[in-house]
Amino acid sequence: MLVPLLVGPNGQPETFEIVAGRRRYFAAKSLADERGEGDPLPCAIMEDGDDADALEASLIENLARLDPDEVWQWETFRGLSGKAAPFSTSL
Repeated sequence: MLVPLLVGPNGQPETFEIVAGRRRYFAAKSLADERGEGDPLPCAIMEDGDDADALEASLIENLARLDPDEVWQWETFRGLSGKAAPFSTSL
């Protein structure tokens, strides 16, 4: 796997949920099932409470992979804008 999965804590001790890379996970799982064995998958772990960062990472991956419809883009950007920290455009 060239790009690691992005995972974050799911509220249970020592367990994580996939934030970005769900398709890679299922492709690797399918291959492991066919072979009857599998190797651990590389993962980048996000800090707990990084919901805006998780949404942003998922958005970036999905936008790069496919041409989303306008409703999905609007809902995602709206959700992201409500969670993101404010920033200044002046230097």
